[in-house]
Amino acid sequence: MPLRGACCVPGSFDVMSQVLRPADDLWHCVRRQWRRAGVGASVGVIETAVAEFENHYAVALPDDVRAYFVAENGTGQDMDDEYFRFWPLSEVRPVEDVLDESGGVIYSDRFAYPNCFVFADHLMNSWLYAFRLTADRAQLAPVFRVTASFEPGEQMAPTFRQFMSQYAEHPGSIL
Repeated sequence: MPLRGACCVPGSFDVMSQVLRPADDLWHCVRRQWRRAGVGASVGVIETAVAEFENHYAVALPDDVRAYFVAENGTGQDMDDEYFRFWPLSEVRPVEDVLDESGGVIYSDRFAYPNCFVFADHLMNSWLYAFRLTADRAQLAPVFRVTASFEPGEQMAPTFRQFMSQYAEHPGSIL
């Protein structure tokens, strides 16, 4: 297990063994990446906002997803150096709502991500990133790349926490 405080250094996340740092250290690492990129400090949401989201969509945020939004709540409208933008909880929506047909574009993979919610994008929505949520708080919230194309995107990580660890270690690894 990596040492506390050893975040954002090579080797602090071992993809092969899937050793992950504690959540508090992880959010510190994510925040550090954003500071390096000149992304302004974000303010986490209050538990009431999390409860409203969960009630609205009839889902339960897993502990890691909940902790992320309470600690960080995305980058607002800012993108990091790799052109990733992490959405605040108020913007997180189901994939089929994000890929709606209101702009006159028909996305063939619009319904290929059941129970998935977009929480980030790359290069101004060139790719979207979504986690799967259910009513079970013990779920793992796997992360998928949403390509908005003929072929649905692939699973990027088996858990939200692993995805964010990979991002914190090296943002380009989640492309």
